[in-house]
Amino acid sequence: VGSDKTIKVNIRLITASNKSLRDMVDAGDFRADLYYRLAVFTLFIPPIRERPGDIPLLLKHFCENLEQRGYPGDINCSPEAMQLMMNYQWPGNVRELENAVEHAIICSVDKTVLPESLPDQIRAAGNARFGGTTTAQHMGVGQLSTTSDQSAKHEIEKALALAKGNKSQAARYLGVDRTTLWRRMQRLRLVPDNPT
Repeated sequence: VGSDKTIKVNIRLITASNKSLRDMVDAGDFRADLYYRLAVFTLFIPPIRERPGDIPLLLKHFCENLEQRGYPGDINCSPEAMQLMMNYQWPGNVRELENAVEHAIICSVDKTVLPESLPDQIRAAGNARFGGTTTAQHMGVGQLSTTSDQSAKHEIEKALALAKGNKSQAARYLGVDRTTLWRRMQRLRLVPDNPT
């Protein structure tokens, strides 16, 4: 700054946004010239609610980061707490998940994250109960069966009906990620092999 000499630099600029910059350019809310300088190679990363299978990997990553900050490194997560996190919609996306992990470790019991260790909003969303069962269980939807094709097909159809066709939500009801659900739907011929 302030020099009259040209200095050559070799940098790679990486930017991120939680909004569609292309749409903002069209609406006149973002400078087109800046967008076209930035948009050399764009990647779309779906929110966590659309890729719940990534949650365990992210949990591990956040736990390792927290351990470096002085938190205990031998914390376990109960299956019930994990299921609540897998089923939660994560409106705050990765930042909310990171904060929830720290909250859960602070509130862990005997080095185990229990459902009561999780933030209130996650427990409230996961514990919409009907006589002690979740909404999905109340409607007769349980874990995806691995024993009988007919049972698995029936469970998938019920989960899809409950989720009003939303495959991500149906996968959460069934306790699997969306990719697993899609593969099983193809195997059971619930979707065409080559959708058009």
